[in-house]
Amino acid sequence: MATKSNELQRKFEERDEHFLTVVEKAVFLQNIEIFSQTKTEDLARIAAITEEKEFEKGDIIFKEKDRGNSLFFVISGEVSLRRGDKEIRHIYSQGNFGDLALLDNKPREFTAVARDHTHVLEINSDEFYELIEEHVEITRAVFKSLTNQIRRLVERLEEHPA
Repeated sequence: MATKSNELQRKFEERDEHFLTVVEKAVFLQNIEIFSQTKTEDLARIAAITEEKEFEKGDIIFKEKDRGNSLFFVISGEVSLRRGDKEIRHIYSQGNFGDLALLDNKPREFTAVARDHTHVLEINSDEFYELIEEHVEITRAVFKSLTNQIRRLVERLEEHPA
């Protein structure tokens, strides 16, 4: 499926207008780890609540300690995550950031800055909670994916004890 997502990214970059259909958003989301266990029809539901946003180089997407109320997926471009003056990591196409905020609405732990022209999908936590209340199968799929991520982290920690 990564090929379809790469093709989608290429098509997006070639367009004059940068708006994705719900189907294109769903295709993109199926390659994001947190939604990897989610059925196609549920991906379409999630895609329908996403909002597309574009940022120019240097734009601040959100600041450290801002209320965390959404999750972002990078369609194209690059985002720098910073804590104070220190860069923590970079997020590229098909990457996501702010995932903990989607689940707990706690203040942001870092500042997110566009490193170049960047196009993202954003999911608001209130809308996501409404969706998962109506469609519990989405909750199950997200929990399966999160559980898989936790298992991999535990395995890595066991392989490299402190």
